[in-house]
Amino acid sequence: TPSGESNKNIGNYALANSIHERTHDLINQMAMERAGIKDLNNVTVIQNQLFKENKEQITQEVYIHCFTDESFDEILEEVEREISKRAIYSGEEFICESMVDYLGSENPSNLSKKVYNYLKEKWKK
Repeated sequence: TPSGESNKNIGNYALANSIHERTHDLINQMAMERAGIKDLNNVTVIQNQLFKENKEQITQEVYIHCFTDESFDEILEEVEREISKRAIYSGEEFICESMVDYLGSENPSNLSKKVYNYLKEKWKK
């Protein structure tokens, strides 16, 4: 998707794309660690299922960290307004687009700051 059509426009498409994709990598790495996966070539069916469940859990944890009493519609509205339209389509896209906003914008939103702080805290563990 060209920069600014539905994703976060930070004025540098290559940088935005790089941050976005590296965030997918970070989420995958966190889920792999939680699932006990050390080598992608030797993943069992159970580890693969655990990996998928952990990715979903990470996404849920980010939403819980960022939102408290908002309705589903309010969450989608806030995400689209503060981050991007692309971020409303999946939790992982919300995380990735938030990181683009936080790392690439001169004035990142409070929402993207919450996502960044949560990931930074969890990555330390």
